[in-house]
Amino acid sequence: MDGHLLTWDMSDEFAALTVQPSHRYTGSEGPTTTFHLAVRDDRLWMGLALLPTSRTVDLSLQPGVLGQVLSVGTGPTAPGTAGATVAGWVAGLVGASRSWRPADPAGLGPVATVGGAALPLLGSAQSPSAPCRRP
Repeated sequence: MDGHLLTWDMSDEFAALTVQPSHRYTGSEGPTTTFHLAVRDDRLWMGLALLPTSRTVDLSLQPGVLGQVLSVGTGPTAPGTAGATVAGWVAGLVGASRSWRPADPAGLGPVATVGGAALPLLGSAQSPSAPCRRP
């Protein structure tokens, strides 16, 4: 999608997102980037995996890095694009744990979806029409 090969592996409250630029669209394969995501204490945690080591750098407060890797802006994304797909996956991860998630992830885009899930008060301010999903 959009020149990227995306892989999403989710189990319970943990997921791994792998993004690889596709040679089909760009003419050459770029480096693979892997993000680890987890829901901890009702907030999304996102880290950049430093492969092949087991280290992960916390990027929860810097969701724009995901936007840079996906080459998407910070706003809404069109349905079927890589940004909309990733925003939906992230919303599904946090929604499964009953944490805050936007009602329309594609309408906010992946950067705002990750930022809002990492800081639910910020998420509620970005999307006032989307109620908190917690009981």
